Amino acid sequence: MASTCKASISSSYTTQVHTAFQKFCEDRPIAERATVDDILYAGNLGANGDYGCNLMLVDDSIANQYQYIINMTNSASKSQVCVCWLKIGPNGGVGGFFLGNEVLDFTLPPGGHSVLAADQNTIGGCTCSLGAAVQLTGIKQFASTWLEFEMATKHDGWSGADASCLVAAKSGLDIPGLQVCSQYNVCSTVYAGGTGDNAYLQGMEDVDGIGIVQQPGEVRLRAIFGYQT
Repeated sequence: MASTCKASISSSYTTQVHTAFQKFCEDRPIAERATVDDILYAGNLGANGDYGCNLMLVDDSIANQYQYIINMTNSASKSQVCVCWLKIGPNGGVGGFFLGNEVLDFTLPPGGHSVLAADQNTIGGCTCSLGAAVQLTGIKQFASTWLEFEMATKHDGWSGADASCLVAAKSGLDIPGLQVCSQYNVCSTVYAGGTGDNAYLQGMEDVDGIGIVQQPGEVRLRAIFGYQT
């Protein structure tokens, strides 16, 4: 079936939103890696020649037709611009979170939301910032507060997500609030300024096991950018 699309909020951040169900990557073979270990580490990168087709913005009316979705809301009083990426960049290195490697970009108006659908074995993240562009570090890495996610990883089918301010904290940049919760009300929260609960905070680069861990099955995450208590 051909996809019907509509433009998101008018700005330079205008990834299209699918309004009719579409299979990820049109069922083309996923991008291949050199070894099984590489596949497990990198996750799904989309189809050969179509990097990132395993991530889509979808309309509310079709969101529940996808197994792994994140409802992203802007709780700030001003619009936020957002990007989403895959952990592994288009050149095969760990660098999907640098400017130019993003898969999706879009704008969330005050109180507005977008729904991200991800294919199985997708490892990636999203972040949003107030203003005209997403906050960057000096080396053009996306900063602000990250939503990180893994959907139905190949080795065990489990999924996970967390809020992280590691990049912004290390670079001395602004840390806005972000909360992500599962459909079972397990949450990971970064508060404005850099404190948090069950989240990756300053100095926790070598810590594992933080955030939401979910058994195989449907994933329905809720992420609030600009979260305030």
